[in-house]
Amino acid sequence: MTARWTPFEIVTGAGAAFLAIAFACVFLEAGRIEAGLAARAVAALDGAGLYWFAVQPSGRRLLLTGGAADAEAAGEAAARAASVSGAGSIESRLVVIGKAGACQRQLAAARDERPVTFRKGFAEIAPASEPVLTALARAIKRCGARVEVAVHAEDGASAALALALSQRRADQVARRLAALGVSPEQVVATGYGVTQPVAGASGGAPRARQPVPEAGDAAGRSIEQRVEFRVLGAAT
Repeated sequence: MTARWTPFEIVTGAGAAFLAIAFACVFLEAGRIEAGLAARAVAALDGAGLYWFAVQPSGRRLLLTGGAADAEAAGEAAARAASVSGAGSIESRLVVIGKAGACQRQLAAARDERPVTFRKGFAEIAPASEPVLTALARAIKRCGARVEVAVHAEDGASAALALALSQRRADQVARRLAALGVSPEQVVATGYGVTQPVAGASGGAPRARQPVPEAGDAAGRSIEQRVEFRVLGAAT
């Protein structure tokens, strides 16, 4: 039996298809604008004297987090972010970590030597990451700092699933650090999913894109999928 469409159904269907295409275009354009804004903000903050920083775009709004040596450096960084072309509003959550910045350098050096990786698609830490976690635990205990374990996911998957997986991975790293003798009060575990792309998160200067191998994935994963250790200040 041949289906017959009424003029009303044809017009309604065409209108729905047009709206779907329009919404998809708007969504893609918004993502492109946010990525460009984040990249410009990272470039502006390079050399601002922050021990680490992250830029999280939401439309034309920028959320700025990071660790500064003093209040003057934090103010200068916020002013730089506010001057970025296209930025609407700036929410600065920069913290002054002072002498604890020395610990940030130690953690960055240990992590950069070998990144923390996981079993593909799971929160299980790869055995190859044990040496670097041991070194990181030793550094955290030695300097007595409060540290955020920030886990990020690569774009391409469901944002909700990426956020959930990154949080499980952050929790797993925090538990491993505790097993290695780090006080649980010193560690904050946060999964960011895809909300802080590599163009908008940095330990100072933007990193070049390069593959970061993940256990069970010979082809490697994007550097978007990464674990960062951010000093939040001296432990209380």
